[in-house]
Amino acid sequence: MIPKNFTLAGLKKNYPLIPLVGLLGAAITGCAAFSLRTALRTPDVSWRKQINPEPWNEYRDKEYRLYNPKHIPKDNCPAPKLE
Repeated sequence: MIPKNFTLAGLKKNYPLIPLVGLLGAAITGCAAFSLRTALRTPDVSWRKQINPEPWNEYRDKEYRLYNPKHIPKDNCPAPKLE
């Protein structure tokens, strides 16, 4: 049940609640978007184990460096083999 102050008629009477409702809606939307992005885009989550049983092995040859000023090749630090 929604409290009376959070209905459209209640918000017209109580203007200070409008930013609270807006920020609450933005926070809920942000949490939902982050959860969906994490579930769909990270290699830690495997939704279809028959197609790709070990998704972390796809990222073995990729570099995860945001800034590499010395241009050190990836061969100096190989990823461990998980078996």
